[in-house]
Amino acid sequence: MARMKFIDGARFKWADQVFWVKKTLLDQKLLLENETNGGEVQAEIDTLQTALYNGELCFEIPDGLAHTDEKSKFATEFTIADFESLPPKHQEEAFRRYQLILPLLKMPREERTRQAIVRYLNSLPVDAVSNGKRQKLGMAKSRASLERWLNDFENGNYDVRAFVPYRQPTKLTGVRLLDPEVEKIISDVLEDCSKHREKRKYTDVYFDVVFKISEDNKTRPELQKLKQPSKDTVYRRIKSFGSDKVLRRRAGRHEQNALRPTFTGLKATRILEIVELDNVTPTILLFDDKLNLPLGVPTLQLGEDWCSRYFFGMDLSFEAPSYKSTMRCLLHGIMKKAMVQQLYGTKNPCVSYGLPEMLVTDNGSEYNNRHLNNACAELGITIERNPVKMPGMKGGVERLYRTAKSQLIDAQPGSDFTDLMEKADYNPKEYAVLTLSDFMSMLYIYLLDIYAVNYHRGVKGIPLNIWNDNIRRGFVPAAPSSLQALQISLFQTERRRLNHYGIEFENLRYQSEETSRILPLVRYDQLNSVKIKVNPSDMDYIYVLDPTDNRTWLKYYSMSPNYTNNLSLWSHRFINKVVYREKGHVEIEALAEAKNRIKKIVQRRKVLNKLSARNRRKIMVADGMDNPDVSIVQNDELISALGETRTNPKLPAPQEKLDYDALPDEDISDQDVLGGDYNLPS
Repeated sequence: MARMKFIDGARFKWADQVFWVKKTLLDQKLLLENETNGGEVQAEIDTLQTALYNGELCFEIPDGLAHTDEKSKFATEFTIADFESLPPKHQEEAFRRYQLILPLLKMPREERTRQAIVRYLNSLPVDAVSNGKRQKLGMAKSRASLERWLNDFENGNYDVRAFVPYRQPTKLTGVRLLDPEVEKIISDVLEDCSKHREKRKYTDVYFDVVFKISEDNKTRPELQKLKQPSKDTVYRRIKSFGSDKVLRRRAGRHEQNALRPTFTGLKATRILEIVELDNVTPTILLFDDKLNLPLGVPTLQLGEDWCSRYFFGMDLSFEAPSYKSTMRCLLHGIMKKAMVQQLYGTKNPCVSYGLPEMLVTDNGSEYNNRHLNNACAELGITIERNPVKMPGMKGGVERLYRTAKSQLIDAQPGSDFTDLMEKADYNPKEYAVLTLSDFMSMLYIYLLDIYAVNYHRGVKGIPLNIWNDNIRRGFVPAAPSSLQALQISLFQTERRRLNHYGIEFENLRYQSEETSRILPLVRYDQLNSVKIKVNPSDMDYIYVLDPTDNRTWLKYYSMSPNYTNNLSLWSHRFINKVVYREKGHVEIEALAEAKNRIKKIVQRRKVLNKLSARNRRKIMVADGMDNPDVSIVQNDELISALGETRTNPKLPAPQEKLDYDALPDEDISDQDVLGGDYNLPS
């Protein structure tokens, strides 16, 4: 996603009208020209930012990234809507180009001359520099290429999709002409090489493939023998699989540490230049507000601005840290948080919002994954990961949690202690009284009314004042192109099957009018699933990537709107857990006894249907029953009499009482239950 700002020349659509920024005025105001109806109008930047995050405003997509449409003069669709849907080689090439120009982007613009680019190019390894000939994909590296990529990246507002070597797909795109069995043999060889890492050459892998195919051909008839692939075909498969995984041995720990860059410390000159993220587990037991059931110990994800040390964003959940919690924290930080003061009773509003320029994280799996890499690349955010066992490189957010733990969490009832000597005989479950909403209110009050307005020695100032001073001096936080584009980039990605009743996710069904159009095409192409984007904070809707047009996201709404209104994914999972807990309280023995009584009723009816009407009445009178529908006949003599003639059945004495439990269990079919001639004349 491109990084947009309300600066001179910016073009956007607001309330179905197209505007462009003609001039930047004082006091955070802009002079706008209305292209739709004509005329000029003044607007405050804060008003435009609020409209953007409310979904009422969207920026125009830059020319290098926009999908051209002759009918529309305002581009709102990306040529590449989803970066993860691209082939892996195109994603790798885009990141390779991005890493090459990253040192040039860090240079001041006046120092970024052609001579500086040549000097930078000469500092690269000699075998990686282009020799003047046209290079294959993933090999080009020349002065002209660097200049072109740099211009494309800046013209695309720092979106990684500007580096994608995009071309219109043909009918044969993705179709492999090699025999499927040969493809499987090549894949098996590459998988085996990746599991047993050692130094190899391309020819070694090729001969392994040839040997496997020749061994397989020994058991095949002459007309069914497999054809040996060419060297170039096997070499392409190796590069596509990853030559580092196949040809090189696994680097040792000391070798990996030697290749890691050294850090001299972080420096930030403005807000949102550097944002630190970290997740922690507050040792406190919380309860549910409505059900009054213990939820457990939460996981807290925090973000802090390095320049001002002001709170950026957070996410609180009761699941293990993952890229989903990181996405939620990042989305919360970027969005305007105008309702925090009203919802949680804070004295000061939460003023942080906007796209950060750099994220500083550790090497946890919740940060080191392709989902976060792709989302940040689309948003124009760079990621700096600290070396292992060096948490001091992101000491700001570490200090924030440490202070919050000592001043807020440890003093509350239900807090646990990591030190057993400090804990002694204290039982946190016995004293836990805090609910989830109470803890959220306390956390926001601490972050906004205590930590943000207190003097911070690290920045030698008050975090809230530093943030506001940057805004007053004219700093404009970067914004996404639209609310929908931001949500699609950061929402968690899932794959689900499309059915006639819509899409089912977490026992909830979502439907749209587009299903009738897409479903026949999906079944015709035999696609097993479609790609969806889920908002964990609001389960009322999901986004579905149109399988017939990868540039369009469709909005599917919940078929249970009364239930999913303002419902979060975690709350829904907790409700399901309570329902399943009630399911476990069912008395299985009572159910089995009831099923057995039903079986006995059917068996009694089977016996009665095999008797004549007169004999059935005599049996009912002998049993003291008047209603033939509920008559019960269970007697050894009666059952034995069924094998004799019906003209003279052996009936029990009237004074005898029948034994109802003496009837043996039998397999009963529908024919047996409905059988009997009812003593009709033959």
